[in-house]
Amino acid sequence: QCTEASPGYFASGSQQTSQSPCQPGQFQPGSGQTSCLQTDPGNYTDAEGTADQIPCGPGTYQSEAGQTSCLQADPGSYSPGGGASQIPCSAGTFTSESGQSGCTQAEPGNYVSLDGATSQTPCSSGEYQSESGGSGCEQAPPGQVVSADGTSAPAPCPPGKYQPDQGQSICMQASPGHFVNESGASEQIPCQPGSFQSEPGQSGCIPSGPGNYASGQGSTAQTPCAAGTFQEAGEQESCTDAMPGHHVPEE
Repeated sequence: QCTEASPGYFASGSQQTSQSPCQPGQFQPGSGQTSCLQTDPGNYTDAEGTADQIPCGPGTYQSEAGQTSCLQADPGSYSPGGGASQIPCSAGTFTSESGQSGCTQAEPGNYVSLDGATSQTPCSSGEYQSESGGSGCEQAPPGQVVSADGTSAPAPCPPGKYQPDQGQSICMQASPGHFVNESGASEQIPCQPGSFQSEPGQSGCIPSGPGNYASGQGSTAQTPCAAGTFQEAGEQESCTDAMPGHHVPEE
């Protein structure tokens, strides 16, 4: 009576006195077989006499049949395991090391614009990215700025400063004759008649004093009343002529 070859072994001819082991890269799950099977892509065997093929583990793959080991996924790619090929990281993700089973999302303040990336890129000044896994950056809106690379949120311009454009890294000082009285402003406001501002970067205007006036919008200085005119009150845009029977003495 003859004995069937065991799983992992074979007997190829008649009158065999022993069974032969399947070689590395082969397997045989059945008994009484005359040959071994090559491992499928995505699998391997690394020892003689193996009954079952072994799936490639996470971070590895194997594209060929009949192999004794698996290959590590390259940087920029990954393999969840048991695969015949590695998979490029999608935009917004990356991996800098080999043998990875997944990719890492780009951190806030950074982005990955292409598939298969091995690193993330910081957003440039004037741009930001508030989310993880971004494939691009957003421009700072008017009234806000991003002053450094790799920033996750824009900062509003403080009072006294403004920014009319998007994608900017610095705020502009309010010009003399103008003011900005709130954060996040996209425009400066001219001083109203009766007020002035001689300095840049201010959050308010100065009322003209008695004996002076500031006419029109955007005045950078108050003007003394001319000879023959006067002004008793402050915050005025003109002076008053002396009335008949009166005069304004020169100072």
